[in-house]
Amino acid sequence: DVGVMEVFEQVDKDFERNRHIGDHSVAVFKGDYPPVTGRELHKPLALWTDAAHWEYVGGGDSALAHQRLNALVDVVRSKKLSAEQKRDSLPKLIDIDAFLRYYAALKVINTSHIDDFHNQWLVLSPRTGLFYPVLWDPLMMYPHRDEPLHPVHDALSKLVLMDPEWRLRCDRQVAEGIALLRTDGLFEKHLDQVADRLQPSVLRDRNKYGQVSPDPADVHRTSFAHWTHSLTSLQRTALAYWGKVAAELKDVQADAVIHGNTVQVTAQGPNAFT
Repeated sequence: DVGVMEVFEQVDKDFERNRHIGDHSVAVFKGDYPPVTGRELHKPLALWTDAAHWEYVGGGDSALAHQRLNALVDVVRSKKLSAEQKRDSLPKLIDIDAFLRYYAALKVINTSHIDDFHNQWLVLSPRTGLFYPVLWDPLMMYPHRDEPLHPVHDALSKLVLMDPEWRLRCDRQVAEGIALLRTDGLFEKHLDQVADRLQPSVLRDRNKYGQVSPDPADVHRTSFAHWTHSLTSLQRTALAYWGKVAAELKDVQADAVIHGNTVQVTAQGPNAFT
């Protein structure tokens, strides 16, 4: 018995099969720090500056997957394409709806732990030929500095959320998500259920150190005092944050109307689209 442990799922070519989404392997790219060979981390690489900074995990058609990734990185980093050209290009390469849900989730979770350098996964859908993201290791209530209403996680999120229509759609999903979590104490009830399931293991841990490896850097101290403080702090911080964001979004009145090939977005309120 080495105490309470934490495990992170690794995304691979069987990602969709494991979730009963599809029967085939899928092409997966990992955007993270370069592989660690010793105890020191390598210099981080800005993921959207070069397709080579993404690690091909395997699955699907390798040649097609790399071709699509190169095309996506070219659009994101291009200084020649106009904003309109980039907007027209992105839906041909990424699942916009999936990314908007992803960015909405990051906002609701309030995390800065997914950025230009790490904790990103891209899966190439065999059904649509478009990339979609995987929410991975976000760290709940790990906020951006000064907690802006519209945080920028990386170069792609900046490009997507600069578009008023897409940002409006994302904001609506954020508002709906927060409303759902706050309705009838849904978040607190779920947190209590998870705590009840895990607490026996924490109690058995008896202030031991759960070791992932012999190196002290991989040891997490777990105690009942730490456990109870963490639960209380998470609940208090999350509810206060969601109340703040809900009020900010309520102050922004916006609407989008489609006219042929153009979208007219009107907005009023503090920093509606800045």
